[in-house]
Parts: sequence; C-alpha cells; structure tokens
Amino acid sequence: MGQRFGVWVLMAPLLVACGPEENEPVSGQGFALTAQENVEQALRGLYDAGSFVADSASLAELLGPISGGSGDCSGEVIPCAPAQPCPAPPEPVCDSDEITVEDLHDTREDVNEAIDELVDTLREKIFTPGNLESEDATSATYLLGPDVLCDSGDDASSPLPGGAPPPVGDPAPDPECVEQSNKYQIRLRLTSPSDGDIDVQLLLTASRKNPATLELHDDHVALVVNLAEVKGTLDALGEDTGEINAMSGTLALEILRYAALDYGLRYSVRTAVHIGATHDNGQPISVNLAASVPTAELRLDGNARKVTGSYALGAFGLVAPLDLFRGGGDGDGVSVDLPGGTPAPLPEPPEAPWTGTIDAFLAGIDGTVTLDGSDDKLDLTNLGFGSASSTVKYDGTLIAQVDVNPEAGRHFDLHIAQTADADPTLSFSPTFDLRVLLNFASLASQIDDLPGYALGDNLRAFFDGDEPTVQPLSAVDQLKVVSGTFNLTSEAAPAANLSVPAGSCLVQVDNDSPVAHELLGQFAVSNCQ
Repeated sequence: MGQRFGVWVLMAPLLVACGPEENEPVSGQGFALTAQENVEQALRGLYDAGSFVADSASLAELLGPISGGSGDCSGEVIPCAPAQPCPAPPEPVCDSDEITVEDLHDTREDVNEAIDELVDTLREKIFTPGNLESEDATSATYLLGPDVLCDSGDDASSPLPGGAPPPVGDPAPDPECVEQSNKYQIRLRLTSPSDGDIDVQLLLTASRKNPATLELHDDHVALVVNLAEVKGTLDALGEDTGEINAMSGTLALEILRYAALDYGLRYSVRTAVHIGATHDNGQPISVNLAASVPTAELRLDGNARKVTGSYALGAFGLVAPLDLFRGGGDGDGVSVDLPGGTPAPLPEPPEAPWTGTIDAFLAGIDGTVTLDGSDDKLDLTNLGFGSASSTVKYDGTLIAQVDVNPEAGRHFDLHIAQTADADPTLSFSPTFDLRVLLNFASLASQIDDLPGYALGDNLRAFFDGDEPTVQPLSAVDQLKVVSGTFNLTSEAAPAANLSVPAGSCLVQVDNDSPVAHELLGQFAVSNCQ
C-alpha cells in the first residue's frame, strides 16, 4: 500500500493535465481544460518533431539500441527422425534494433491513448465537484482525500474465511493509506498567470508547502522543483533528512515549443543550488551549483531535420572535510569465534580519520552535439570546462588544476567523419591542449600508494599543427595520428616525453621494468598495424 500512496504523491503534479467537461464550476473547468490542451499539444508536438529520425540511417543506427530490440536472430530447431533426412531449417526470425517511422507512429498513438485514458480517470475521480475545496475568479483548489487516493483494504469480490460471502456495501479503505493521505493532505491549486497558461502548485501538509509546480503554458510544459520547499515539506512531515540541514535553488524539466515541428526537451538549474550538510566528524559540507538555463537540452527540429544536444553545466563548488573521501569501513575490534571454538583474528583497527579541508571548483562543462539527418554528419562544438581553470585545494594549497586550450579560448570543436569500411576520424579545431597540474605531496602522509607523478608534476597532452586529426584503430587498439603531431609530456620527467608524428600510432605497452614515468611509461610510439 505504501508504494501505491507514494505513486499518488509523485504523480500529483501531473494530474492537472486534463479535467472535467461538465458539472463543475466555470473557473475550475476552464483551468483544467486549458491545462489539458497545453499538455497534449506539448507531448504530441514533441513526437511529431522527431518523426524524421527514422529517415536517417546513421541516426536510426545510433538510437536503435535504446529501442529495446536485441538485434539477435533465432530459428526453430527441428529434430531429425531416425533414418530420415533432416528437414531444412526455417528462416530465422530476427529482432531488429532499427527505429522506423512506423515505430514512432505506434509510440505516438500509444501516448495519445494514454492521455485519453488519463482524461477519463481524472474526469471521473480527480477533478470532481466533490474534490473542489475552494475557488474564486483567479484560482481553483482540489483536495485529494482518502476517498480518492485509497483503495479498499479488502477484496470485496473474495469470500470470507469459511466460504461466507463478503459483506454487502463498500468496504473500508486501507487504514494505512488513510493515515498517509491525512498526513500529506495533497492539494492541487490551479492559477492562470496569463491568458492560455496554467500553473499548478502541488501543496502538501497542513502548512501547504509547495515543493513542485507544473507550468502548463501555451509554449512550454515544465515541472519546477523548489529545493527549499522540498526541505520544508520533509521537515513538516517529520521526515529524517540525515546530515542535510539546508537546501535551496530551483530545478526545471520542460518541453519547449520553438515553432511548428521544432521542440526541445530540456533540463535547467533556474536558480543557483545550495546544499548544506554536516559530516560525521561535525565539519560542514557545502555544495553549490550556479544557475544555467538550459543546463542540458535535446532539440528536435523536424523542419531542418536535425537533432541537437547541448550541455552547459554552471560552475560547481564543493567544500568538505578530506575525510569525506576516505573509502572503506572501519573495523570494530570485536572477535568472533569460528566453528570448533577457534578464535577468529581481530579485524584491522579503525583507520585514523583524514584531516584537513578540500575546496574543489569546476568552472563548468559545456558543449553541443549536432546530428544532421540530411547528410548524416556528427559535430561536437564548443566543448570545454568553462571559462576558467578548474581547481582542487587542500587547506588553501593548490593540489590539482585542469585546463583545456587555455591559449585558444578554453574550448574546441570536434568533427567526427565516417570513412568507408574504416574507423571514423576525429578532427579538432583549432586544436586540443589538455594541461593537468598535480601537487598531492601534502596528502602523502594520509593517503597511501599515491603514484609518484601525483606528488608533483605538470602533465600535458597536445597537438602541434592546426586542425589535427586522429583515427582510433579499433581492431588493433591503437590511436593513429592522421595529421599534426600528438605530444604527451611531463615536466617532472622529460625523459618520458612522447611525440607521435603523422602516420604513426600511439600504443599501450606492458612494462615490467622500471620506467621514467608511471603514467607515460604505459604508452609508446609505434608503426600502425
């Protein structure tokens, strides 16, 4: 029963997708019908915009594995009768991973039917005059009580023990569900911020906390989560939030209409996120994520026949005690006797806690992927880690730093070209230059087995020459440099530096003997096979 009630709570914001057509006051009816139209328009428009995907061989091949097909072939095995010739086996039946236009049409029809079924259910059970708690010229509030959320605790069609018929009349609802319903007090408050747009607030508890709002607008449909209200709701319900003592920020998942046959499915950090917690040792933990709208988006442009995916994570910061990153469990020092009375060895004593504070900063992650259904091309543009260096500090001392193309705008483009009967080539523009500073010497007394290069080194992977191109040779597990020169260098151990000219390959090797550099020594320059 608890799982069923939880489903009601999670689905509550979606229940405003449609509503009754008759026997309801004008305000509530108008809000619900507008919400229904906007949801149907968004869902069906998104599917229509993506119908072209199956027309592209490369796109269908890329998306096929997520369609659920196995791509396997199987046929019935017919045994041979003694002294008789074996019959020819039937043609095998193959499961195809390919996505077709018919598949999309079937899926779209399934969605339409599901929406229609939801409309019928809500008209008869959710948005009814009996559930309408209050309304005025600007809002309508529905209260979903136990009579809506809770099924009977008994099966009215089943006989009682001993074969006696079940009692006549409606059985009582499940008492646990009734208790949860009265605790959550689920309300849906519908308002209209502008003509043709509906906002639906999910209100929980007697204090009417609002952890989520569904925006059912003419140009977009969005589920918006308010983290401060989520924390307030959990506190009001008396739920244990563990070490978390503060939450703020808003997140949104939405379907956005740009134009006819042009829709986007996107996720956004609408306002900056902050999470505060306390470690077991009493030290504070602070997590911060900058706003980014959108953070990630998949855009389906049926007019241009393109699928574009973009990602733009804002700056991320974490301040926490170093001990937070210590893995493994501590022994408890208790001896347990083995069978036969033999005492078991005592477990290892608990490790000493790590001390100090880590301050990590990721400047961001961004980039765009475009799949062109017209000419089957794949391009990744503006890839990078934000507009600044990403760093890690220990008690104020810099111990790690990462930069990509610091002298070329900190971003790069990557073009992937499929060659006939060969592995694809990867071309970088203007170049690719990864720089990593490692300075973990101050942690060596607490963290065992740190590799030598991690104690103090500047590593670099970069190309000489403009628009360099490489080709991964999957059959022999080698990286071929097609144009430009690829370099792997170490400031601490320059003797280990590698330079791979055009026409040669970078290969991984096993070295049993000591090497000049633990990381670079795993690679070598070789002729391509």
